[in-house]
Amino acid sequence: MRTRLAQIGFARCAISEITLLELLYGAEYGTEPAVGVSLVQALVDKLRLIPVLEAATRFAQEKARLRRAGLLIPDFDLLIGVTAVAEQRTLVTGNGRHLGRIQGIALEDWTLPENVVGGAQASLG
Repeated sequence: MRTRLAQIGFARCAISEITLLELLYGAEYGTEPAVGVSLVQALVDKLRLIPVLEAATRFAQEKARLRRAGLLIPDFDLLIGVTAVAEQRTLVTGNGRHLGRIQGIALEDWTLPENVVGGAQASLG
C-alpha cells in the first residue's frame, strides 16, 4: 500500500472523517496508544479530510435501497462508500466484497499485486 500511495501521491488522496475515527479507535485500543495516535495524525496531516455530512441524503437513499434488496452493509462502511461516490473518488479498500454493492462506487484494492493505479483521485477507506 505504501508503494501505491507513493505512486499516486498524497496530494491526490483523501480520507473520510469516518475512516479517521476508525483509525483513532484502533490506535487507542492498541498496545501503545500514544504511538498509534501519533502515526495516525502524521498520516492525516498529509491528506485532505472529507466531511461526510454532504453525503447524508445519498446515505439514506442507498441504505434504503440495500435494505429492500436484503443487502445491508455496516453503516460506517456505507457512509465511507457513499461519501466516495459523492466526491467522485475511487475508494481504496480491501473490503470490496460488500462495498461493491453501493451504486456508482469505484473501488481499488491496493493489496492486490495486479491492481494498476489509475488516474482517479483516491479516497482511503
